[in-house]
Amino acid sequence: MIHDEIIDRYDRMLAELTDYIEQRDNPGTEPCHLRWMLSIIRDGYAGEKSHRWLGFIQGVMISTGITTVQAERDFTRPYFKRV
Repeated sequence: MIHDEIIDRYDRMLAELTDYIEQRDNPGTEPCHLRWMLSIIRDGYAGEKSHRWLGFIQGVMISTGITTVQAERDFTRPYFKRV
């Protein structure tokens, strides 16, 4: 399960770029599509794909300069740290 705080953070960051949330398969890297993916993760429909999808979303956001590897490592570490 992916914590709502992570999903909310990414959705807020992407909402600065677009108000839209819609599926776009080709190439699927637009902010509106990433927001759609986050909504599917939040609703539980991504199932076992949710962590792969989160990694994809993070990768696109990092490669396009929306965030950095270090910023996301620092933010997500408490959520993914083994108990």
